[in-house]
Amino acid sequence: MNFMLNKRAFRKIVESWLELVTFKVRMSKIKQSKFLLAYQSCHESFLRYCSVLAHRKMDCEDLVQDVLLTAYTHFDTIKDKDQLLHYLIRAARNRSISTFRKQKYRFRFSKSQTTTFRITIYH
Repeated sequence: MNFMLNKRAFRKIVESWLELVTFKVRMSKIKQSKFLLAYQSCHESFLRYCSVLAHRKMDCEDLVQDVLLTAYTHFDTIKDKDQLLHYLIRAARNRSISTFRKQKYRFRFSKSQTTTFRITIYH
């Protein structure tokens, strides 16, 4: 089916789409500023906690980045914004436990792959 729009209808659709995009960008900036304001007070404590959980610097940076990304995406669902540090600590703890389990399984798997068996055949 061939669908043709006149210029007026097309312009109206484009304008409404641009208004929506502008609104989303504006809301995104508001969310970002609220998140940064809430995170500013707990930055040092959160970094210290993550450095204790992850022993290497790269692991710590990955943990911080993952948790902050998750917290930012779910920031609207956090009821008490003053309790952001508690949310971040819980998320970091859960993420590090999951990572530890994956590494533990990977270690077991690689260890089982390198095990050799001696088979003796008796006639």
